[in-house]
Amino acid sequence: MSKVRSSLTLRKVFRMAGAASGEVLNLSQLSSILGIGRPLVRRCLEALEALYMIDRLSPWEAGLGIDRAVRSDRCYVSDSGWLCGLLGFCSVDPTALPEGSQTVVERLISGWTRAQLGALIDQRPQWRLSYFALRTGLSVEFLLENAQTSDLTAIRTSTSERVDPGDFSDLARFRGLVRDRRVACIVLYCGQSVQRLEGLGAAVPLAFLWR
Repeated sequence: MSKVRSSLTLRKVFRMAGAASGEVLNLSQLSSILGIGRPLVRRCLEALEALYMIDRLSPWEAGLGIDRAVRSDRCYVSDSGWLCGLLGFCSVDPTALPEGSQTVVERLISGWTRAQLGALIDQRPQWRLSYFALRTGLSVEFLLENAQTSDLTAIRTSTSERVDPGDFSDLARFRGLVRDRRVACIVLYCGQSVQRLEGLGAAVPLAFLWR
C-alpha cells in the first residue's frame, strides 16, 4: 500500500476494475483512459489484490499449449456488494433494472459465482479453479480440475430462467478440444430445477451454490 500514495487514484483504478470485472485487464488501456503511468496502474492493482478487493483467475495451465489460448489472468471484484456499488446499482431495485442492464447483471452474476466457487474449493485441495479462452472467441468461464483424476468440469453462467442447447455451445466446443479428458458441462442459470440435456450436460440453478 505504501507504493500508492493517492487514495483517489486507487479509487479510480478500482472503479475501472469493476467495469471490467471478469475480463483480462489491459494495463496500457487503463493507463491511457486514466491518464496515469502503466507502472502506477499495476501497483494499484497489486494493492487492491493485497486488500482482497480484487481477485485473479488464472488460465487453465494445461490449455496454454493450445493454439491461440489466452494466457493472461482475469480479474474479478471479490465482493458482489462492492461490485454493485462500482457499477452504480447500490440503491436500484433489482426487480426494476433499467433497460440495457443485461451486461451488468451478467457481470454481477459471474463475479458472485467466482467468489462462491472459490469458497467451495478452499477446503478441497484436490480441486483447482481456472478459466479457458481462445483469442478466436471460445470461452469457458470457469473450469474445475480434479488434480487426482484429471477430470474437468466446464462451467458457464446464465441470467436466463431457461436453457436450450445453444447455451452449451462453447462448453461442447471445449470438450471437443480435450478429447483425452473426461469433461462434465454445467450451465448455472436462474431457473428452479436441474435439467439434463442428453449429450450436452446439465443446467443447475445458481441457488444450488448455497447448498
